[in-house]
Amino acid sequence: MYTALPPGTLLNYGKYEIIRVLGQGGFGITYEAKHLGLGGSVAIKEFYAQEYAQREHTTGQIVAITSADSYQRALQRFIREGRILEGIDHPNIVRVRDLFEERSTAYLVMDFIKGQTLREELEQLPNHRLRSAQIGVIIEALVSALETVHQNNIYHLDIKPENILITDHRQVKLIDFGAARQGFSSRTTRAYSPAYAAPEVIAGNDISGASDLFELGMVLYEMLVGEPAPTATQRLVSIAVENQDLIKFDPLEQPWKALLEDALHLRIEQRSHSVQSWWNRAQNYWHEQQKIDQQKPTIKAPPAPTIVESRVDRKPTEPISPTAKWTAAIVSVGIVSAIGYLNFAPQSEHETATTPAPKASEVAQVEPTTIPCNVDAKPRSLTQPPVLIIKDAKNGRNFEFYGKVDSQKRLQGEGTVIYSSGSRYDGNFLNGERQGCGQHNFAADHPTLKSYVGQFQGDRFNGLGILSFKNGNQYIGEFRKGHCEGRGVFILSDGTRKPGIWTNDESEGNPSCSTGV
Repeated sequence: MYTALPPGTLLNYGKYEIIRVLGQGGFGITYEAKHLGLGGSVAIKEFYAQEYAQREHTTGQIVAITSADSYQRALQRFIREGRILEGIDHPNIVRVRDLFEERSTAYLVMDFIKGQTLREELEQLPNHRLRSAQIGVIIEALVSALETVHQNNIYHLDIKPENILITDHRQVKLIDFGAARQGFSSRTTRAYSPAYAAPEVIAGNDISGASDLFELGMVLYEMLVGEPAPTATQRLVSIAVENQDLIKFDPLEQPWKALLEDALHLRIEQRSHSVQSWWNRAQNYWHEQQKIDQQKPTIKAPPAPTIVESRVDRKPTEPISPTAKWTAAIVSVGIVSAIGYLNFAPQSEHETATTPAPKASEVAQVEPTTIPCNVDAKPRSLTQPPVLIIKDAKNGRNFEFYGKVDSQKRLQGEGTVIYSSGSRYDGNFLNGERQGCGQHNFAADHPTLKSYVGQFQGDRFNGLGILSFKNGNQYIGEFRKGHCEGRGVFILSDGTRKPGIWTNDESEGNPSCSTGV
């Protein structure tokens, strides 16, 4: 097996000849190719969803290896959105010139543009920051490009310095729509960059133009400050565990501060719904400044931001895996509920690890709409018979599946599994595994555990969640591969909070996630 097509491969009945690979991701490969009729170079994006398919060695055909139905749906979405992009002619978007199908997949032919990415430009600067005038030009161009695609009901969803091209003629181009979606639903597997993605993108919730705005804000922050902003995941974990947001905007002058405060809201409904209306705030600010400052009849660039030399003062955080598929402050007080409230009071340096629970009036409550896992604490009513029953005679376990299955009889989307042991799972599935948001209620005879509400990945607890024990204790925090792993807090049955860092279910001086005590 091999991944990329080799140089010299002919595409579209000999119309194009592959020269080299330009880039590769989980959903596609981009090649430089020669247009044999016209003689110039083009960029060709091949749809290759490696989660679903692999390449056959002798013919180069793409063959579905997991879910043929899922692969075909993703392929048709790629084709549909490619056709829409083909009709968009914008100076700040790489133009799609052709679309064709072969080798059981599809190819987008785009302009081949020489230049370097914004990431490469930032890396070449000593402080990794751009001047204010340069930032204004880049954001202006990206806003114009995004406003156009949003009007066509397309969202990029992978805006980052690597996907912003600065041509040799200093023109800004938004590239790589490989993660793009049409419409507002985001409940399918997609490629995205956790370091820049909005909470709703990571969680698989509904998206809008405000999702792109969040990523644009992350890029703006990095251009201004010289280092990436704390990720949505890092911020949400900090809010859940310490009741404190990691990101600080104070070092920045207006209008940058107001722009970032708007764009980087963790809740999608609190951001501007239009990238153009968001940018208009800056334009209006500079226009007013122009009126005030009579000595400057014209202002060609935004004022330089004031940056503290120590950069943004924020607490160091534990490393967070870039593959984590979770985001959000799941909150609770005394009960296990995905729609409850989790209240944390920040500790001073002189407080011990164990402190009494704060009074309800003394803590900041996080609205339940910030929770990506909008799972009812009460399991849904099942009115239809199971779509699939699996009997495991060897282990003496039976499984009843409720929901939708693909051609290979695997659960896809929202569904329920009831185990013969008495435990039950309600939530999302991908290729037969629990993936995304869900709630698992353990069997009544389980010795220690009551329930888990939160993120799943690869059929295991993975992300941010709440683990409830039969003794009334709860762990709220990070999970990895089915274990308490990372920052979290135990809330004991008497309300005492015990924050800490857990490794493989254990934290020195704190209760164990294995036993709940």
